Amino acid sequence: MKKISELEKAQFCEQMSMILDGGISVEDGLSAILSQVEDTAYQSVLSRVCKSVENGNTLSKALHEVGVYDAYMVHMIEVGEQSGYLDRVFAELGVYYHRMDDTKKKVKDALTYPSILITMMLVVIIVMLVKILPMFQGVLNNLGIFLQGPSLAMFTIGKYFAIVSLCVLGVLFVVCMYVGVVLRTSGMSFTRVLQKFFFTKKLSYALSVVQFAYAFSLLLNSGYNQESALEMCSAICEDDTLKKKIVDLGGKLNQGGDLQTCLLESHIFQEVYNRLLVIGLKSGYFEMTMNRIAKAYEEDVDYSIQHTLDMLEPGLVALLSVIVGVLLLSVMLPLTGIMANL
Repeated sequence: MKKISELEKAQFCEQMSMILDGGISVEDGLSAILSQVEDTAYQSVLSRVCKSVENGNTLSKALHEVGVYDAYMVHMIEVGEQSGYLDRVFAELGVYYHRMDDTKKKVKDALTYPSILITMMLVVIIVMLVKILPMFQGVLNNLGIFLQGPSLAMFTIGKYFAIVSLCVLGVLFVVCMYVGVVLRTSGMSFTRVLQKFFFTKKLSYALSVVQFAYAFSLLLNSGYNQESALEMCSAICEDDTLKKKIVDLGGKLNQGGDLQTCLLESHIFQEVYNRLLVIGLKSGYFEMTMNRIAKAYEEDVDYSIQHTLDMLEPGLVALLSVIVGVLLLSVMLPLTGIMANL
């Protein structure tokens, strides 16, 4: 089954938004999109969607049946169909998936540069361990010179430091490669992939908050009561931590709590956004406020990725310099000690 990329989802949503804005029916719109697709695998997927819609199914059900679109997209389209805001939902989904595609590319970039540097480090260390250090020791032995005292200690420390560095860098290299392969080939959504790794769980949570903020505000604006809206948000949430908070929030509302107090106590949003949320609830601009919070979280994700990249590059260069420096010292210091004794 073809995996639908975030970019393909974004383009599909943008096209459907323009089609619906232009007064064209869903069936005719799907046919128009299908005629422009050149990828045979993707064409097959859209063809199945078209046939399902022509047979009387809703678009959300048709997308669910093909099994290649994520739950968030399917549920939000279902909400749009029920509320009459389908064109608006598609427009917002287009923006959302473009953001997801940009974020995914940044994560891949964040893995590419470290992988190259780590590979360079591994090559340097392996050459030092396999060629240079044994050759240095062999030359000394041939000359009848044997390392002793501080010289031997420094040489041994350098050797074991190289072995430890080799193991650590090897593990980091495998992790980078594994994450890259999972991002490229996994059929899971991007948010679910990020949740698999401890160093990207915060990104997964932030992206899930974006989904929740937009979905919850749209559901309430579409006439859903708070409990039903939270139940649907819980169903489409892919982050386990956020899902638990949403379930707890729904439980508090069922016990008679008011939305403002329960949202603040749930700690779904950061404190700075909680204050903005209170103002939005009191002023009657709840939907606008939730959308602003969603955009703020998206910007936080972009900043976090860029900040990580900015820290990784000089950090890895410094680490490479330290490793090479220690290995050179492990050779040069014993050599200078021997030459001083000649």
